[in-house]
Amino acid sequence: DAGVYRVLVPNTDGDPVEVVMVQFCSDQFCQMGETDADGIAAYPDSPEGVYHVKVYSVPEGYAEDTAEYPVPEKFGDVTITLKAAE
Repeated sequence: DAGVYRVLVPNTDGDPVEVVMVQFCSDQFCQMGETDADGIAAYPDSPEGVYHVKVYSVPEGYAEDTAEYPVPEKFGDVTITLKAAE
C-alpha cells in the first residue's frame, strides 16, 4: 500500500505468523506493532525516512530473531522469515 510501511512475517514454509511483536525504529523513536492473522504489522502514520525493524518477541514454537533489518527509505515492505525453535 502507498504511504504505509509493512513488516511481513512468514515462517520457513511461507505461512504467515501471527502475534509477532515487532519494533519499528528511527534514530528518534520506536513504535511497537503486532502481526495480524496475515503475518503483517503495518505502520501507516510514519513519515518517509530511515528506519529499521527488530523482532521483539515471537510466539511459542519459533526461534528468537535478534537481527536488525533495514526498511526501504520510501514506503514499502520488509520480510522477516521466522524459523522453528529447535
